[in-house]
Amino acid sequence: MKNILIAVAILTIGLLFSTCYSENNALLLDEVEIDADFNPVTSQFATGEKVYAWMVDDSTVLGYGGGYAFYTPNDFDSVYAIAGSIKEELLFTDFENIVVAPTDQANNDFLLEQSDDFGANYTTKLYKSYFENSTIDSTLVQGTHSNWQTFMLSQDAGWTFSKYLGEEGVDVFPSALKMYEITYDFNTDENILIWKKDLNASYTINEIYFASATLGWLLITYQGDANILVTADGGNTWDGPHYITTNNTPTRLYSVDGELLIAFSGTHKYLYTSTNNGISWQSNEIFFANTGINDLQFIDQNIGYAVSVAAEDGLGKISDVYKTNDGGSNWDKVNSSRIYAETIDFSSEQVGLAMSKNVVQITRDGGVNWQVEIYPLE
Repeated sequence: MKNILIAVAILTIGLLFSTCYSENNALLLDEVEIDADFNPVTSQFATGEKVYAWMVDDSTVLGYGGGYAFYTPNDFDSVYAIAGSIKEELLFTDFENIVVAPTDQANNDFLLEQSDDFGANYTTKLYKSYFENSTIDSTLVQGTHSNWQTFMLSQDAGWTFSKYLGEEGVDVFPSALKMYEITYDFNTDENILIWKKDLNASYTINEIYFASATLGWLLITYQGDANILVTADGGNTWDGPHYITTNNTPTRLYSVDGELLIAFSGTHKYLYTSTNNGISWQSNEIFFANTGINDLQFIDQNIGYAVSVAAEDGLGKISDVYKTNDGGSNWDKVNSSRIYAETIDFSSEQVGLAMSKNVVQITRDGGVNWQVEIYPLE
């Protein structure tokens, strides 16, 4: 890193796991001895609204929390920290560089902010007013944009969509679901929006997912059904809509190596998979004890992990962890105790993180046992 980092020692926490396995609904923190000296430094990462953390490899973790950007190369034996933070909604980060869409902006303006110093400072990256007021082919164009939804593939490349309602000049710029490409103009040394495509105004986007600069999908609701749109040329053309389901509508989308496509929801116990880019789908009922899937991650096209929320308290969402070995057809509960988790990030089949609000836990045995690494002491 460019800045001098502060090394701190992290104390060890003793875990007292029950011998009960799949049916144990006890909470991990009820079985953990936490004293006043536990994690005196990493507890500072838990003083904000949320901790962000992810695995780089089986021993390296990067993250943000409590006004710090932090890094550990050795399973939290030592931690390096510097001032920095993430402002929601996070769209992209490679740790040093961050792109966010602030959630507190007025009207329906489109605004991206960026940081190139680990979140210590933010500047405006891209802005477009919700009110369209332009001239196209000598025609005055006026109207309003709303419901901007954005996917960033890298720091300077992405796509954003808006619901546009035209008032003037609708012959040259009609009402539609407008698609724009976010790119970098080397001539002006700044990011720009380029109109890319008009899509059906009746589409409601649930999720945007791009696996590469060319291959991407839109998970949409159309005429009451869940459908998918597919592009193989970066959004110049879209194939579909392809029908997924009418009931138990999925709201999340996940791709494994651009080949296995998975649609799911945190409120329905159904998982939908496609192996032909979303052209056709298979429905799998998942027999989780709780709600649906709040988050999932696959190690390869067969092995994956999912989080299912059981309850919530003041610290976060209390969840179970499930594992599949056959691409999502069958799932088994693996955690020995319930943990705080709404998101997960695995670096391998054995090692992964689970997070909810200000609690971060790590597993080194495929989700069976978990160790608390970041926890709010106060």
